[in-house]
Amino acid sequence: EYLNYIYNSYKIDLSGIIFINDEKAEKEFEKRSGEFSQKELQNLLFSNLKNSKEYNFTIDILNQKIKENPDMAFLYAAKGRIFFKQGNFDKAINEFQKAISKSEIQTPYYLLLADTYFKKGDLKNAIINYNKIIEVYPYSLAIMAKTANLYLQTEQYNKARQMYLKINEIFPWVPYNSMETYYNQLAYTEYKLNNYKNALQYLKQLEEINP
Repeated sequence: EYLNYIYNSYKIDLSGIIFINDEKAEKEFEKRSGEFSQKELQNLLFSNLKNSKEYNFTIDILNQKIKENPDMAFLYAAKGRIFFKQGNFDKAINEFQKAISKSEIQTPYYLLLADTYFKKGDLKNAIINYNKIIEVYPYSLAIMAKTANLYLQTEQYNKARQMYLKINEIFPWVPYNSMETYYNQLAYTEYKLNNYKNALQYLKQLEEINP
């Protein structure tokens, strides 16, 4: 039950920012956060840092709190986000992996990890971690669409095709981004797989949308 409402209380976007917007979840999270208040934790994670001095100061605070609470996943994620903002992706990845190892609630941290791999240009590991999110949330349209696109970029056309078809099966009324984009990418995937008949079919559907 806790897992359900804490996840439902998260608003997660593809930039890897996590917001907590449910009062019940906030109270539960604060209870699990030891002696630190929710406000203090949010300030650590979402501080609008502007220069290296502020980054270093905040990392020093986080390091101290990690010493006091080494099993508190949220602190590692906060530290990882600072490294992410600095463009130090390897250090960010290390911190997000620590957060995953410390937390029962791993999906938000897998999103942070996947986005970091994506930003770093490591598409293979980005795909692996986006798929871990899909395993938990098989109806995550945005993550499925991003993963399908990554399969396409990495020339894994069969997997791209499977993901696009799965998107259409689960969301027949809301295809990825738009019908035009969906049919265009699916037609391209079929073409790359030498399925010219299927490619032509999707192009015809595309033409009906945008003559």
